[in-house]
Amino acid sequence: MTASETTSAGRRYILNTAFGGMSWVLPILISFVATPIILKKLGVVQYGLYATILGFISYSFVFGIGKVLVKYIAEYRASGQIEKISIVVSSTFWLSIAFSMLGALIAAAFATPLVRDVLAIPEPDQRIAVVGIYLACGAIVVSMLSQVFQFILQGLHRFGTLLLLANIGGLILNSGNIALALFGFDMRFLLGWNLISLAAMALTYGVIARKHLPEFSLSLSKARKIPGQLLRYSSSVILYQAIGNILFLFERGVVLREFGAEIASYYLVPMTLGIYLHGATASLLQATFPLINEMLEDKERLIRLYQKATKLTLTIVAFALLSVAVLGRTFLSLWIDTEFANRSFVFLAIHAITFGLIALWINGWSLAEGLRQPRFAVIITAIWSLVAIPLMIAAAVNESVAGVAISRLLGVAVTVPMIFYFEKRFLGRTILTFWANCLVKLVIAGTAAAFVQYLLLQMSLFSQVTNFLLAAVSSSIVFLVGLIVTGFVDAEERAAAFSLFRRA
Repeated sequence: MTASETTSAGRRYILNTAFGGMSWVLPILISFVATPIILKKLGVVQYGLYATILGFISYSFVFGIGKVLVKYIAEYRASGQIEKISIVVSSTFWLSIAFSMLGALIAAAFATPLVRDVLAIPEPDQRIAVVGIYLACGAIVVSMLSQVFQFILQGLHRFGTLLLLANIGGLILNSGNIALALFGFDMRFLLGWNLISLAAMALTYGVIARKHLPEFSLSLSKARKIPGQLLRYSSSVILYQAIGNILFLFERGVVLREFGAEIASYYLVPMTLGIYLHGATASLLQATFPLINEMLEDKERLIRLYQKATKLTLTIVAFALLSVAVLGRTFLSLWIDTEFANRSFVFLAIHAITFGLIALWINGWSLAEGLRQPRFAVIITAIWSLVAIPLMIAAAVNESVAGVAISRLLGVAVTVPMIFYFEKRFLGRTILTFWANCLVKLVIAGTAAAFVQYLLLQMSLFSQVTNFLLAAVSSSIVFLVGLIVTGFVDAEERAAAFSLFRRA
């Protein structure tokens, strides 16, 4: 590629990355407003049930089968095999319906024993919890169908459209929840609104996906021609997500059953923030997966793309972790209240490290899936569960709720060195020098940013809110400058970014 082509490609990647990241900004900001309102209106106990059932929606039978569309739409368009796209779309749509309906029926059938025997929810709250699970079952079906259409747009690089729709969806969902909570409705109405808003957005995503993909088809006759490779690929994706979902549900179940709904709130709210860290990182990296599938035959470009994506991941995780360490307790105190901060900060610290490490796996998994080897993700998630679940049981026996969080952390931590095996297998070589170089520069920039955060947080000239905001903004600038000065952001990346700003 020429220098101008490289800059142009870099500019498109940065722009799509920014769109992916911004698709989380408004929903998360609104969620930050909604969470303390809902928590205080529902009460700590009912909020614990609400958070558990929301987790049930997200991590029970909602499998991202539709992700195969990102791979095959990008790959088939790059290779000129356009005629295969309609078959893949139809097959994926009907597979998603089949699996989501099966999952919803199983969950509904076992709702009562799940509430009574597994989660051990007190009898006065069992009825409301069962109704909540029924509503969650509807959300399972709607969520999986919505994912199919969202992944079509990802495969088409329609990240601007995804940005707009994600922000609209987040605004509708969270605004409705805030209104319902303020008017005194219980969690059943919030979960009902969750189902309605998800259904409306799924329909919207479907209409937009059909508009932008000429090969869009939901034909059953085409779905019957499902390629064997798609079945194998989907099976591996379902399996590794199922294993990960079992770990999520087991963890939430242990906390709720053994420690009660009140402790579950102190545990799950920080866990949600950890999930936001992982989700925000994944959103910023949405633009990477389609490109991987377009570069499968060009190993050198693939390596450069992987390195850029890894640098982006490290940047987000490093700044998030240092901010949690220095500003985390103050943030929780300002966000909810001092008592909540004192009881939940330890969980925030543990969950942030855990989901930061999980975020480091995003690029490795994308490589494996792009090269049609998703079974490696099955192995990784299986190790997480095999290590974490026995440790969680031991922690519960010893009445250590922090031990439950540490159990997940240890399960994830033991697999981190395997990232280098992934690089060797899928890129043809390890890039240890690259990692070492990045970490040294991140330590320098991060130390400077952490010092600024600590210094400004201790200032008594302004209110606590002002000091917090000043520390967050100033440290972000210092961190970015540190990355530029140390050379972490290289000349090609700076040229692409500056070119983007000039065009804007």
